[in-house]
Amino acid sequence: MNILIIADLHLDLWARAGRDPFAGIVPVLRDLDALIIAGDLANDPQRNWPWALSRITRLVSPAWIWVIPGNHDYYGTTLDDGVLARIAAETGAHLAQKSVLTFGSCRILCYTLWTDFALLGDPGSAMERAKMAMADYGRIRRKDGDISTPQDTAAIHRDHLDWLTHEIAKPWRGQTVVVTHHAPSAAAAGPCPASVQPLPRILMAGSMHTGPTAGSSVIPISRSQPASAGRGSSTSRSAIPARCPKAVRPTVCCAA
Repeated sequence: MNILIIADLHLDLWARAGRDPFAGIVPVLRDLDALIIAGDLANDPQRNWPWALSRITRLVSPAWIWVIPGNHDYYGTTLDDGVLARIAAETGAHLAQKSVLTFGSCRILCYTLWTDFALLGDPGSAMERAKMAMADYGRIRRKDGDISTPQDTAAIHRDHLDWLTHEIAKPWRGQTVVVTHHAPSAAAAGPCPASVQPLPRILMAGSMHTGPTAGSSVIPISRSQPASAGRGSSTSRSAIPARCPKAVRPTVCCAA
């Protein structure tokens, strides 16, 4: 089974430039069994997601497309995943927020994982910098309509981390793939620090959003699966092909 994990498509920017990002990889896409878009499909999802997903569904069956929201996918709307889930469903695709996909003996844990602002050990200063400099905190609103704050997304980070900690602690005999939009640990920014033990049966993939206002401090996977190893990897506007054992159809478990 061929699964492609890809991030940061920003299809609205490609359309504005009059270019097609898929022109050179059409044969690859048509040979896929599943496509996981790990965030930043397009800004302003209520306007851009319908046509963007329709473009992709001409190459990959919508039943085999999952979208994990990135920060840009909330631009022009609110931090309400229900809105994004509805838009994706209308095209036949799926939102994968706090979702578990299983393909045979391979399970894929999908979620955004906003930053905890603690990458450099000073979350207070990082939050202040983010509030002043990041477009997220001017273009994304909370569910109540107010402009979002770093404290809002940090709270979502804690919720996502709690979900991951719970899910990854469940016994699983096969391979585990964790897919996030924001970088899940400092290891995603470069060589793995000596203090971070490799986890061979866990592969981590995410968009390369790093730095104190984007990435997160190390997530506690090793506490849940101390016997697992294999250095995690992340993407920077690139794609990760994953080969999982053949399965008839994935099973999907989403958070309530």
